Amino acid sequence: PKLLRLLDITGCLITIDAMGCQTKIAEQIVQQEGDYLLAVKGDQETLYRAVKKALSAQVSAVSHAENITIEQGHGRIEAREYHVLPAQALSQQFPEWKNVKTVGVAIG
Repeated sequence: PKLLRLLDITGCLITIDAMGCQTKIAEQIVQQEGDYLLAVKGDQETLYRAVKKALSAQVSAVSHAENITIEQGHGRIEAREYHVLPAQALSQQFPEWKNVKTVGVAIG
């Protein structure tokens, strides 16, 4: 957050890993007229479960983009399914996330 204050992020997309997925950071980015792309992982248990629950009902019904990847390496095969949803489908569940426009999920 301190570094963000030093930067002119007007019109920029700020990406931060799961450690930075916090409403205060998102709000600061919006206040500085930027946009954000934040990751949610299982160690943010409450938010992760809420996103997963909200998305489970919506994914098959309103998913706008789907992609499946299959990767092989380190002695295993990993398949992931990706979905992108308009935030309006989930905005009532997450009102504290300022200016959220899209929610994406990787399953697998």
